[in-house]
Amino acid sequence: MSARRINFGNLDALRGLLAVYVVIGHCRWLLWGGHAAWLAAPHAAWETVPAYGSAVFRYGREAVMVFFVLSGFFIHFRWAEPATRERFQAAPFYRRRWHRLAAPYFFALAITVICDLIGRAWWPTLYEARTGDSIVDTTFVVGGYSQASVVPAVMLLPSSLGRDFGSNGPLWSIAFEAVYYALYPLWLRVRRRSWVAAFVAIPAMCLMLALGPVRIFPVAVLMYYPIWLAGALLAERMITVGVPRRAVAIGAAMFGAGAALYLLGDVLLVRVIASLVFGTGLVLAFGALQTRDPVLLPMFERLGVRSYTIYIVHFPFLALLSASVFETAGGRPTHGWLALAGAVVCVGAGWLCFELCERRFLHSRYRDESAAP
Repeated sequence: MSARRINFGNLDALRGLLAVYVVIGHCRWLLWGGHAAWLAAPHAAWETVPAYGSAVFRYGREAVMVFFVLSGFFIHFRWAEPATRERFQAAPFYRRRWHRLAAPYFFALAITVICDLIGRAWWPTLYEARTGDSIVDTTFVVGGYSQASVVPAVMLLPSSLGRDFGSNGPLWSIAFEAVYYALYPLWLRVRRRSWVAAFVAIPAMCLMLALGPVRIFPVAVLMYYPIWLAGALLAERMITVGVPRRAVAIGAAMFGAGAALYLLGDVLLVRVIASLVFGTGLVLAFGALQTRDPVLLPMFERLGVRSYTIYIVHFPFLALLSASVFETAGGRPTHGWLALAGAVVCVGAGWLCFELCERRFLHSRYRDESAAP
């Protein structure tokens, strides 16, 4: 099988799956009372399966690691071949990234401000971190509109100084991506000269940062950089070597091994390496899979095209919903129906925001309704 057999539609479907996964995980947290409260309240026997099954949505941060692999894959795929690598120029690359990502990002900042203004005026308890839930309050106490949150966000580095832009905490990963894009021309120059330096020496040095005690923003960004570079390596191997016949099985095995290592390991370095393994395995499996479900994969493929906007705008809408529940009901319900409805609302709001803004800034691959390469 040649590199031309990479299933880009399935990779877009993976992006859609990840975006929906993150949204459901956040809704489970902010619109459901939690497992302990559910156990203490009267409930039907049939609720046991969905209540315990919902625990699978606890790993939103790990889903972001897969997004990093996908980002490295798509960015480097365009320049992975030696001929195109030599023609690379930094200025057009930065302009292309800016055109593609900046407008939806600043649109998301505006959406965050609007939602937060409404929430703080009508239902301020959540935004003022006074819900009584320690995890929720710890999260929202670092949000707001101080100089430490607004200035980095405007510079495309949200949360880099430890303060979230308003309620939109998930924007932290956009700051990581911004740094990786900024480093790409420099890294590609290294790659032109040495495969070992680009794919072995640099990742090894970055991984060593996980052994140190410092967790400031530059250290954290570089510590996870090998995950992004793993996506770049996968793209290069798929182009130069092709897609192995057993790629789906290899990817599935990598995902299983990485997930097991992540769950069993409690050392940061081990978890970063595990994230690299399961993220790369998942991207490999989806990219090599040639069969397509006639319903689910096309649906998630469409969501994948819209995943960037869904990810960066869903949390302000969710915070607004959660704030109204905390204020009017005194807490989150023990049933999960509200969380499920909230996920539908947040994904729908993200879809609408995509139509209002991001659609106008798509590049040629996504101009039509499909995501064909």
